Parts: sequence; C-alpha cells; structure tokens
Amino acid sequence: PLSLHDALPIWKQYGFHDTGVYTAFAVLLVYAAHGWFATHCAQHRQIQSFNGKGADKDAKEKTYSERVPPAAAAVRTVAALLTSVVYAAFPFAPATTSWPAFIGATFAFAVYWDLHFFFVHKTVHEYGTLYKWIHKLHHSEKQPNVFNAYFVTYQSHTLTEQLVVLIGAACGLPRDVFTWTMWWGTLGTYVEHCGHDVSSVRLSPLPITFGQLCTLLSPWSLVLGGETTGEHDWHHEKFTTNYALSFTYLDKLFGSFHPGRI
Repeated sequence: PLSLHDALPIWKQYGFHDTGVYTAFAVLLVYAAHGWFATHCAQHRQIQSFNGKGADKDAKEKTYSERVPPAAAAVRTVAALLTSVVYAAFPFAPATTSWPAFIGATFAFAVYWDLHFFFVHKTVHEYGTLYKWIHKLHHSEKQPNVFNAYFVTYQSHTLTEQLVVLIGAACGLPRDVFTWTMWWGTLGTYVEHCGHDVSSVRLSPLPITFGQLCTLLSPWSLVLGGETTGEHDWHHEKFTTNYALSFTYLDKLFGSFHPGRI
C-alpha cells in the first residue's frame, strides 16, 4: 500500500538548467526585439513623437533606430535578468496533467500577479520616498523602448516579480505554468514598453495578427480588459494612470484608467 508521503505530489526546485535557459532566452529576446523595432517597425506605428518636442509638428520625428542607443538601460536590463538565478532554488508543484488544470492555474496566477503588481505599483507612485527609492529609475524615460521593461531597481524587481513567484510557489504553482508565464510574459512586457502599436502586425504565415494571438493565449482579457502598449505608454508619459500589469479592470475600478494615445 502507498504511504501518505508517496501519495502527495513531490515539489521540486526549478534548478539551474531551466533557470539558465530562461535567463538566456530573456536576454537574447530583448536584443532581438530591439533589433526588430529598429529594423522593421514602421514609423507610423509610433505612439509618441521621438523628437522630444511633444506636439511640435514642424520638428523632424525620429524613427526607433535614430534614437540615442539605450546603453545604460541595456546594461541594467541584463543585470536585472541575471538575478533570475534565484528561481533555481524555488520549489514548484509538479506540472499539470490536463489542459483544464493548466488553463485554470495560468488564469489564477495571471490574475494574482496583476493584482499584486497593481497595488505595489500604485503605492510606490503615490508616496514620494518610495517612488524615489524603488521606482524612479524605471521612469527616467518618458518615451520607453524595449530595454525599459527591465530598466528597474533591484528592489522593484524583487517586489513586483520575484516576490510574486515566491508566493505562487508557496501556494503550489505548477512548474509548467510558471515556465509558460515567464516565457510568454517576458515577450509581453517588452512589447508593452516598445512605444509602438504592433497589435495589427500580421504574423505571416499565420492568418492572425499579434493582437489576435495575445487574445487567443489570454482569452480572459476579453472580460478583464487587456492592457495595451498605448495604455502603458501613457503611464510612462504622464505617470499617474494605468498602474496594472496585464488587465485594465482594476484601473477602471479605482478610477486610474486612461485609454492613452491613439
């Protein structure tokens, strides 16, 4: 007969191999995304003018590739991503064994992360001392690019990502749900900071756009409202609205939502 120990799921540390693979992916992806926007993204997709003169129509607008190279943000991004090594020690529950379980756990983790991020993010914006110590670095650029996604202080990265993962792991987050959330979410946060509206970019040879793919992979955004690049770009421009990470319902509920530039 099986003992109680045999019947319980065995939690296992994420390990250095899987952590290293994710970290390498995240670093390579941010440079790849930066290169794609510099090379392929049409200027008409820019949400803000990059000339530093706001609505001055006589000023020459810069393309993504003409902007000052984000060297400092790139260095800080790589440094922040390298701290992902801590995930190697985090114990996760076994991978899910059915699609309903995977989808349900992914939904629950996404909702919690967005909730956690919203209240931490809103709090550090509303208290000057916390803002300067935790979050001001991230807002040193009002016209963000993909490297700004992780252009953060280490204390900010700990509070809004690593603490979330630790709490999720303690609550029984399945290993595969964590993996999927990090890989897809990393691309999502790069796009959210890219300063361009790429939702209508067609993913050839697939018959869908990037925006449709995002909805397909996060269908609960149809109910909770999906955070767009334009909305988060407005947060960087004005600082006082759109505090959520993935969904808009909390900003709408607390009166801090703004649709951003069209």
